[in-house]
Amino acid sequence: MSDLTREEVLEKLSNKEPIGEVNLEKIDLSTCDLGDADFSKANLQDANFSGASLQGAKFVECDLQGANFRGANLHRADFTKADLRWSDMKGAGVRKAVFKGSKRDKSDDYRKGGRSRGRA
Repeated sequence: MSDLTREEVLEKLSNKEPIGEVNLEKIDLSTCDLGDADFSKANLQDANFSGASLQGAKFVECDLQGANFRGANLHRADFTKADLRWSDMKGAGVRKAVFKGSKRDKSDDYRKGGRSRGRA
């Protein structure tokens, strides 16, 4: 169960507020325009970001295990020290995305299915 509703998250982000250390497990933010959003340190396990615009978003030290990023725009997104194991990035645009120190596994599809390679 998420600490915030989808509407509360979108309200905070529209005011340029960082999300902070909250539980957003299984939240559905698919197809949302979340460019430059700051999700740093949030629990986003099994979150749905499919088709979302996340250009320049910050996911620093986030738990993103099992998150769905299919077809999302992740250009310049920052995944520094994020846990991306079992996440799905098929068809996501990851040009200039940063993955420094992130945890990834063999299910990561940003290399095979993504439109462009990010920086590790």
